[in-house]
Amino acid sequence: MAELIGGSGKTYRLADNLTTDYQDFSEIQDLWENTVVDDQMLMELVAASDETMKNHAHTPFVMDAVSTSQTAMDAVSTSATAMDAVSTSATAMDAVSASQTARDAVNASDLAYDTIAAVEMAIGKFVAGSAGLTPGDYADIAAVASSQSAMDAVSTSSTAMDAVSTSLLARSAALGSSYAVGSIWSENYASQRIWDEGTIEGTGTNTPSWVSPTFDLSNAATLKIDTERSEYGDVKVYVDGTNIFSNGSNHNSTTRSLDVSGYNGEHTIELEWDRGFDGTQQTFVDSGTGGGVAMKFFQDGQESSRFGKFRDVRFE
Repeated sequence: MAELIGGSGKTYRLADNLTTDYQDFSEIQDLWENTVVDDQMLMELVAASDETMKNHAHTPFVMDAVSTSQTAMDAVSTSATAMDAVSTSATAMDAVSASQTARDAVNASDLAYDTIAAVEMAIGKFVAGSAGLTPGDYADIAAVASSQSAMDAVSTSSTAMDAVSTSLLARSAALGSSYAVGSIWSENYASQRIWDEGTIEGTGTNTPSWVSPTFDLSNAATLKIDTERSEYGDVKVYVDGTNIFSNGSNHNSTTRSLDVSGYNGEHTIELEWDRGFDGTQQTFVDSGTGGGVAMKFFQDGQESSRFGKFRDVRFE
């Protein structure tokens, strides 16, 4: 462990059981920038210290130094104590989200990413930084979703969409954006990542095909989705196994507005094509009208005139 500042004067607490004396506070900033963040053992002590880590997370020069140091971020991203402090501090998340070094460390740690993904402020800033935006310009994921320029940037960034799609809060907020259709559902990678977060089933005989992503419906009153059906079967929508929509008639792409105001928190939305006759079927995706990826279920696992199709899931 590196030698800390000696001498008399004021006392600064680096970790719960580690202090150092200083005379001028500039010495503390210098200590962080040139000693602490490059010392693995010292950073592990700091990251594990609950009380002091909370203070450090709210100190700009500390987080600026930590977020740009691989050694420091390795310690922080693997510590539940440190990540709890970082994910609840806007100061810390601004620094972490703006730094490629820090974002890489977070993405490499399930603990770090899962902690950030569960906090609206934290995941909003992380998504913004991943899209090349200034994290400090966005208070939370709702602020990102309410900005057309931000949604355009997010939907065209693979790293940002990876963060959006794997966070329940982020993907729910993004699909609650009035810009969702023009951004996420108009980009192939962005729309594919949303579908990828759902379980896709349907390869048996005389069995339905479906995709079942989960969303937080706390802020949703209406589920909107475009459906299309040709020749056979019913297109259906379920919430947690309860059917809320079914149509067995041929129709071109049609927007459905379904009431989900009675739901709160995390729920599974199942989009199903129930063929109604024997034969195997598989799931496919295709580029639909307006770009982006739609979920399209065919008979017998190949392109045919018999299909059920879903696209442009969004909330109002």
